[in-house]
Amino acid sequence: MGRAIRTQRHRLVEWKLPGTDPLETQNLAATQPKIVAQLRAMLARQPEALVKPPVGPAENPVSGFFQKKG
Repeated sequence: MGRAIRTQRHRLVEWKLPGTDPLETQNLAATQPKIVAQLRAMLARQPEALVKPPVGPAENPVSGFFQKKG
């Protein structure tokens, strides 16, 4: 078992059983259709994101805070 988090660009997967396909090279979807169906059902119950990510580059609110003075 493990857990995961992802953004639009990145994902992090943490496995509880080290060594079980750490590079995620095995696609088990074809051999595990019941699990795929369960996961799809779980995903269908999740609401869509209510906040859209910014389109342009985000402004750093502290960008001037660390500027060298003098």
